[in-house]
Amino acid sequence: MVRAPAQGRQDQVVSQSFLAQALRAYGSVLYIGGRQADAQEMWTRSLAIFDSLGDEHGRAVLLHRLGGSAMWRGELARARELVAASDEIHRRTVDVWGRAQTIGTLGAITRDEGNERSAIDLVRESVALAREAGATWWEGGALAELACLFLNTGSLEEGEARARESLAITHRLRDRPGRIFGVGILARVAAERGQSERAGRLWGAIEGESPGAPLGG
Repeated sequence: MVRAPAQGRQDQVVSQSFLAQALRAYGSVLYIGGRQADAQEMWTRSLAIFDSLGDEHGRAVLLHRLGGSAMWRGELARARELVAASDEIHRRTVDVWGRAQTIGTLGAITRDEGNERSAIDLVRESVALAREAGATWWEGGALAELACLFLNTGSLEEGEARARESLAITHRLRDRPGRIFGVGILARVAAERGQSERAGRLWGAIEGESPGAPLGG
């Protein structure tokens, strides 16, 4: 049977969409494995396909991932440009979950630019958006980041409160790295209050854990 031209075009669009998604996923695996240059190549190819398809959601996801990669390389101006472009798409399409991610990353970029007080406002907004979207795991991580920002600006009470909120979420989700990170933050809180014995007990509870689980702070 000979397919109608319209059906053939539709099949091509579906095929290209699958390819773009596969390249995006492969890039993410490479990135986690430490092969950042290869990940960048896969994501760039994926973005080009999403562009050609006019797929705005696909574009937004790739712009955010490329922006996050630029941030980790220290290319903060480029990172802000990419993530802001992703955020604009999510804002226009009313994608709350997407905005929780982009606003959180803009907060991290702002932090790395040396403006931690402005970063607090952005990460706090990311927490609220994640809560609205029901993205509980992101909410827990953003709360931990917020706790660190408060500690860095001298707000111990706020830092401890946010760390405890994060720990409650990560405990409920059985998020082991998140729990380790949260206990590490509480150890820092105790140390900064001069509670050396408590800080030592808290840190001692996690220092033997797998190095694959980030302690942070």
